[in-house]
Amino acid sequence: MTDKQTILYWRRWGAVCHDNDWRMVQGRLLADAEANRARSEWHGAVWTAAENHARQQHRAITADDLRHGCHIAALGQDKSSKALSNADFNRLLTLFALLINEVDLSAVTDWMHPDRSEQRSYVAYLKKQAPEAVIIDIARNAQFLGSIDNAWEDLPLPKLRWLSSQLKDRRARYNRPVEKEVEPANVPF
Repeated sequence: MTDKQTILYWRRWGAVCHDNDWRMVQGRLLADAEANRARSEWHGAVWTAAENHARQQHRAITADDLRHGCHIAALGQDKSSKALSNADFNRLLTLFALLINEVDLSAVTDWMHPDRSEQRSYVAYLKKQAPEAVIIDIARNAQFLGSIDNAWEDLPLPKLRWLSSQLKDRRARYNRPVEKEVEPANVPF
C-alpha cells in the first residue's frame, strides 16, 4: 500500500470503530459492541471471523480481531494491511463503507460487482497517465471504440487493463535514451 492508502485505511477503520462502538476499555471490548452484530449480514460475517481469530489465540475478542475479521470477510483470508493489493484495498474499503452504512447503494453495488471499483481505479489511473485525446486515439486504433459517442471510460475491465499496459509501454519507449547516429564519413571501416 502507498502512504496515502495507509492513511485512508486507518481513517476509514477509525470511522468503522466509532460508528459501531468497537472501543476498548481496560483491555476489553465494550459490552455494547456486540449489539451491532445483527445489524447486517456484513456485521455478522466480521464478528464470526473475529471470534475465530480470537479463539485461535485463546483470548477474548479485541478491536484488532474485528479488523482482522474485516480482512477475512472481505478477502477470504487474513492478510496484512501492508500486503494489500489495490483490488484488496478497494474491496476492504467497500466493506468498511457497508459497516458504517449498510444501506449505501453504491457500496452494496461495489460489493456485489467487485470489478466496478477496479474499473474506476483503472479509469483514474489512465487519466493521470495521459491526456484523454491520447487514450481515445489508442482505443480507436485498437478498435475498442466504434463511434464518436462511445466513451472510453465505459470499456470493460480487460480492455482498460490493455490500455494501461499500452500507456506504460509507450512511456517506457519515450524515456529510453536515444542512440547517436554516426555519420558514414566518420566510420573507418
